[in-house]
Amino acid sequence: MQDLVTLTLTGRIVPKARPRVTRGHAYLPSNYRDWKEKSITEIISQLPLGWRPFTQACVAIQLQGSMRGDIDNISGSILDVLVQSQVLRDDRLSCLPKLVIRHVKQGGPGAIISILGIAS
Repeated sequence: MQDLVTLTLTGRIVPKARPRVTRGHAYLPSNYRDWKEKSITEIISQLPLGWRPFTQACVAIQLQGSMRGDIDNISGSILDVLVQSQVLRDDRLSCLPKLVIRHVKQGGPGAIISILGIAS
């Protein structure tokens, strides 16, 4: 059974972007799409074979290095990556009852993500 996993994102964390709308079509800015694709690949490479997503978990995110942006947009982008890389089944409150976010200016840019599974 999966109990605790620690994952790392390297490089600058790109805050969650609002969709842009042109001619009736919504899209996300290319820098956000590129960061998200790279981050999903980075997270998946850290998962063991046979990984199954947490259905309920507590998540602690330690943001590192110099950083700008709103904490909700930064954590939102990380949670989106965790869901899309199938680390978490979903990021709804019923699946993620506890989220802790901490910023330390030391170290290179990135994030350390600790996830503790909760038995259903």
